[in-house]
Amino acid sequence: MPMWLYSQYSEAGMKGYDKLMPLYEKMDFLAPSPYIFYDNKTVNQEFVEQYIDANIRYSLELGIKLNKPVYCYVWHRYQPFVAGSPYSNANMLIPTPIFAEILTKIMNTVQSNKKVTGLIWWNCEDWLYYNQSGDPILTQEYKNVTNIDLYKKNILQTYLDVIQRVLNQ
Repeated sequence: MPMWLYSQYSEAGMKGYDKLMPLYEKMDFLAPSPYIFYDNKTVNQEFVEQYIDANIRYSLELGIKLNKPVYCYVWHRYQPFVAGSPYSNANMLIPTPIFAEILTKIMNTVQSNKKVTGLIWWNCEDWLYYNQSGDPILTQEYKNVTNIDLYKKNILQTYLDVIQRVLNQ
C-alpha cells in the first residue's frame, strides 16, 4: 500500500493516528491530504495556514520517525464534504493565486530540517464532470461551456502551470 491520507486540522487530533503505526510502517511513503474546505471569505487565512501546517508537520514528523518520504496529496478545488457545513464553495475551483499560496506553504513547511519530498495532484475533472453532474456548483460552472474537453484541458494546463511555477521556485 503506497499511500496514507488523512484530513485533520489540529495536532492534538492527529495524534490519534499513532494507533495506525503498524500500517504506516508497511507503506512506501506518506501522503497527507490537506484539502482546503473553505475560501478566505468563509474562514480567515490563519486557520487555513494552521490547518496546512499541522497536517504537513505531523506527516513530516512521522516520515522522520519511519524513515519515509512525504508526498503531499493536493487538489485544485475546495473539498466538498464538511459534515453539517453551511458553506457553499464545495467543488469550486480554488483561485490560482490562492492555490499557489497553498502549494508554497506546503513545500516550505519544515519539521526537524525535513520538507515534503513532492506533490501528488489529483486532476479530477473527468470524474467530477461525469459523476457529480447534479452538483449546483459544477452545474453553474459548466452551464455555458460549449467544448467540455477543451475546458477540462484548460483547467488541467492552468493548474499544472501553477504547480510547476511553485516547484521551480
